[in-house]
Amino acid sequence: SKMTEYAGSPDNSHYLKFLALMEEFGASEQDLKAYKPQTSAIKVQNTFRDFSTDYIKHLLVIAMSEEIFGDFATSWSKSVEHGTGLDTSKGYHAVHIETEDGCIEDDHSEDGWYLVRQAITNERFDQIFTFTGQILDIWADFAGVLETVSYLPR
Repeated sequence: SKMTEYAGSPDNSHYLKFLALMEEFGASEQDLKAYKPQTSAIKVQNTFRDFSTDYIKHLLVIAMSEEIFGDFATSWSKSVEHGTGLDTSKGYHAVHIETEDGCIEDDHSEDGWYLVRQAITNERFDQIFTFTGQILDIWADFAGVLETVSYLPR
């Protein structure tokens, strides 16, 4: 199953799967270092980096990303395969995609919300509520940029 394929080893992390994908596309280490991402992509990346010292905010970003981006993984994977000819049934684009019966074998997607519910306090509720809106605005801007990207037919 996809679940056991990715469980238990940091070698199966999203990041390392992404680097393998870039290698498959022919991108060198120098290409990756020279790449200048869109401002909106940097802002999204920073939502994962900037709050690692605030336990509740960090958990919230992880839980929200699992919830939101997971909904798009299957259609994104199919679009990449259609646009590039890349086999997306394995590797980076196979993470979080639906099986033939429509299930996503990803038991950890609810773990983040469970931890958020345990960690949040009444004293921080309003702050976290505002923070959630700020993060969603950043991600919505990024999604708007993604909507403008299209693949040329093969």
